[in-house]
Amino acid sequence: MMHQNFKGDFIRVEKFYRTEENGEQRQIPVPENLRIEYFTKGFNGRYIVERNGDHFQSCSLSDDGMSLISNISLSRSFIGCGEMFARMTIFISDYKFPDGQRAIPMTIATGLILWPGNSDASPTSHGENVLSPIMSGYSAYELARKYGYEGTEEEYAMEPARIVNQFKSLAEEIDKAIREEIDRATAAEEQLANDMLKSHLVEINNNPMVISHGLNRFPSVTVISSDKEKVECVVRYESKDVVSVSWNGELSGMIYLI
Repeated sequence: MMHQNFKGDFIRVEKFYRTEENGEQRQIPVPENLRIEYFTKGFNGRYIVERNGDHFQSCSLSDDGMSLISNISLSRSFIGCGEMFARMTIFISDYKFPDGQRAIPMTIATGLILWPGNSDASPTSHGENVLSPIMSGYSAYELARKYGYEGTEEEYAMEPARIVNQFKSLAEEIDKAIREEIDRATAAEEQLANDMLKSHLVEINNNPMVISHGLNRFPSVTVISSDKEKVECVVRYESKDVVSVSWNGELSGMIYLI
């Protein structure tokens, strides 16, 4: 047992372990949602440290994210004298409980005695906590590995960003293709409009229409109704200067010779 003055400040480093299927204990990262209450039996006082994602209260993560560094300030919070315990509550996702979280507590002995005398020489206390199976479920990466994922943990962490970039590139390619198609359609419409401006224009007044156009060629023939609809027609070229155009039913509109 280590001794710590009951009014002194000190640091405690908490590590977390999971028992593997082969019985070995493996250190795991600090749980994302965790509350630790440090206390002594017979006193109501509690010193609380908490992690909620990226929010930390009276604690911080080690550089490698594998340890929780609790800054226990007993000079400001009285929790009594005697053996100090830690009640750890880990919150896991479970839709059946309020706010979609299930609270799972466990109480451990810290190996520290709070007393009125001097603290031992070591300023830091260490805790190695073996979590119960329900508290230490596989991480997302470990589950992915279990079901066939072969990449590294860093590659797995970057997978969402890679997928987003992949979809972004695909969206850009689709957008480019759509723009090119619009440009081609616009160019074709502009060309048709220019051709029509240069065309020989005849108003429909008979069926069939025999048109002497004097273009000295075999022009393309387009029949447009007064409703701006293209009409199917039968075209017969009498010569390079005369064309006969016919269609079904009565019609009013224009004939374009391009």
